[in-house]
Amino acid sequence: MADSRLVEFDILFVEDNPGDRNLIIRHLDQSGRSFHVETAGSLAEALQKQNERSFDIVLLDLDLPDGMGLEPLTRFRSCTPEIPIIVLTGLDDEETGLEAIRNGAQDYLVKGQVNANLMVRSLLHAVERHNLKGKVDHYNRVLRAIRSINQLIVREKDPPRLIRQACEVLIETRGYKGVWAALGNCSDPPSASAQAGFEDSFDLLAKDLTRGIWPTCVDKVLKSNERIFIVRPFETCDCPVSAKHHQDTIGISLFKSGDKIHGVLAVSFANAFEIEEEEKSLLHEISDDISFALRALETQKQHRDAEEHIRQQHLFLQLLMDAIPMSVFYKDTLGVFIGCNETFANLLGRPKAEIIGKRPHDLFPEELADKYHKTDMDLLKMPGLQQYESRIQRTDGNRHDVLINKASYFDVEGNVAGIIGAMLDITDRKAMEKRLLQSQKMESIGTLAGGIAHDFNNVLVAIIGFTELSLHAVEKGSEIESDLQAVYTAAHRAKELVKQILTFARLSDEAIRPIQPTVIVKEDLKFIRSSIPTTIDIEQDLRSDSFIMGNATQIHQVMMNLCTNAAQSMEEKGGRLRVVLEDTHLTPDRPKHLLDLKPGEYITITVSDTGTGIPQDIIGSIFEPYFTTKGPGEGTGMGLAMVHGIVRAYGGRIFVDSTPEIGTTFSLYLPISKKNKGETSYKSEVLPRGTERILVVDDEAPIVKLNGMMLEDLGYSVTSTTASIEALELFRSNPNHFDLVISDMTMPNMTGDLLAMELMKIRPGIPVILCTGYSKKISGESAKDMGIRELVYKPVVKADLAKTVRKILDMAKMNY
Repeated sequence: MADSRLVEFDILFVEDNPGDRNLIIRHLDQSGRSFHVETAGSLAEALQKQNERSFDIVLLDLDLPDGMGLEPLTRFRSCTPEIPIIVLTGLDDEETGLEAIRNGAQDYLVKGQVNANLMVRSLLHAVERHNLKGKVDHYNRVLRAIRSINQLIVREKDPPRLIRQACEVLIETRGYKGVWAALGNCSDPPSASAQAGFEDSFDLLAKDLTRGIWPTCVDKVLKSNERIFIVRPFETCDCPVSAKHHQDTIGISLFKSGDKIHGVLAVSFANAFEIEEEEKSLLHEISDDISFALRALETQKQHRDAEEHIRQQHLFLQLLMDAIPMSVFYKDTLGVFIGCNETFANLLGRPKAEIIGKRPHDLFPEELADKYHKTDMDLLKMPGLQQYESRIQRTDGNRHDVLINKASYFDVEGNVAGIIGAMLDITDRKAMEKRLLQSQKMESIGTLAGGIAHDFNNVLVAIIGFTELSLHAVEKGSEIESDLQAVYTAAHRAKELVKQILTFARLSDEAIRPIQPTVIVKEDLKFIRSSIPTTIDIEQDLRSDSFIMGNATQIHQVMMNLCTNAAQSMEEKGGRLRVVLEDTHLTPDRPKHLLDLKPGEYITITVSDTGTGIPQDIIGSIFEPYFTTKGPGEGTGMGLAMVHGIVRAYGGRIFVDSTPEIGTTFSLYLPISKKNKGETSYKSEVLPRGTERILVVDDEAPIVKLNGMMLEDLGYSVTSTTASIEALELFRSNPNHFDLVISDMTMPNMTGDLLAMELMKIRPGIPVILCTGYSKKISGESAKDMGIRELVYKPVVKADLAKTVRKILDMAKMNY
């Protein structure tokens, strides 16, 4: 306990009885202590003096003119709760004294029982107890303030709301007169501000803050390097708040973590507050706690902003990748897919979710996966770029040719973090390359076939022509006639074979005309027999001699494609290829699958095999362009699509029936145009004749002789030559001597078309018939454009020659 002799109390003594008052004052004087006593005779006077100045303790009589019992204590406590009170009671009123203690009095003294020592001891103890209680209350409020602020920090995650509620909590728990706070670096306009207790006086300060004008007290704390700065506004500050709080004491504390300033906290202490170290520590701790919370919230916001930025960047990159028409993917250092675009997912035929997190062996057949994994590991070991062609297999089993470009990517420390790659689907390009190569092959074959056809047709001209002349001369029914007839028939088959060679080389320009499928199928099966393994038997049942409107080239393509596919399906185990041609009559009540066909007569071509069959899950796609189940270099996927297109163009339909491991049957229905009555053979008929003069030109002497003999046999006068230049001179020497010129196309020195043009310069309108075994240079249409009357393909039989010559001569006479 402090030495009471060093303590001087200001005592307010409220007593209306002069005797009692004087007695108490005398006791105080006798104590030897330094007390200053101010007296009041009524409760009203005492309250007035208390308002005018402050006292350390009150001696209060409970029997006053304007208040009796506990009323004086109650009224005094309500006006000055912070001052300790000792009540005075009468001898018979001790119970009232005890009740007064229960209502807030520090002690009670009984009049008549008081001496100097008792009086001093009571006064000292009352003040000490009051001060101790004040400290306890202070510490409780401090703890409550800290606890409330910490609870607020845990609960509130929005900085502006945090400082607003912190101001309210400090007013409530500490009893400050006012609190304001602002967030910012204390130089620029704050991001937020809040207050409690200052009410309207803060509005002007808030406006200054929004303009970046901070109070002088804030500048002082920034310059002082102290965490807590105590100012008195009337001495140091001219901010708008100081006008109403000039007598208060202001504590300024920064919200600060490290060197970063987050804001400022200002509290206004009531005059009763003694600015002790405990109060500074409280302000320090509160500002530190809030600073920590603001720093944590700022860090969390930075993390959220960074995460959002990353998310937006990821979304942007994903959208960018999805917009790229090329397949893009990226993997980690283990070769696991960690991302891809929609194009890549579509190429694989899988959703992204089935790709991400998977390795190549989870997605592709082993031989492909091994290759991808090896190239990945090579690139990770030796970072750089890779480019190579490969194949990729979709979930439906189809494989696509792809061009793959891959590169390593690195983390911020320069370590290899994975692989990024792009795939270009080059399936169509590969198919085009194959078609171009095939086209070039066919062009080469065509060149060879054209030369063969020209020379072979010249040979056939002699064989057919001289055989025909011999048949005309021999005895009918003789053995020689029979032999010559066999030669004639074989020669015509050879003629058709040459056409097939030209068709195969796509050099035939035949238009749609009546054709006999049986003839084409027979030749195709002979060719196929020589080109497939002997383990495959070929059965044929060709029971139709009917004609269809079509193109021999296209029918050849149809049969070669169907038969080749059938043979390939039986390559490993062998089997049977069966081809049936027969006439079919479709009635109005035909089966449902034939309802697209009109009732009538059709040739049915059935191609069946005992091969591997076609899986049911792809049988509906086999007629689609580029669809193929064959490996690289084995097919382009155009064959069956072409077959389907040709059959539909003829007004027909194609159907397929297949059972895996049993076999496949294709059935074609083609409309019949007319019936036929037999194979080509020599027939004697009455041929048109004439007496006109004809110039015959061909560099092949046998052909010149043959044509001369046939024409002379028909009554014509013939001049023949094997040289085109000689023919030109003969004609120039006597242009009107000839009624018709028959010339070969391919001759040395001057071709037939050039000879015809020279002849027509000499004598416009001279009829010219041009003959060719094969020529790329001229066609029937171009010949007519030049003025040539007819283009005839070798070999030409006598009947056709007679009819053509007579037709052209008669037309010339009509035009003449």
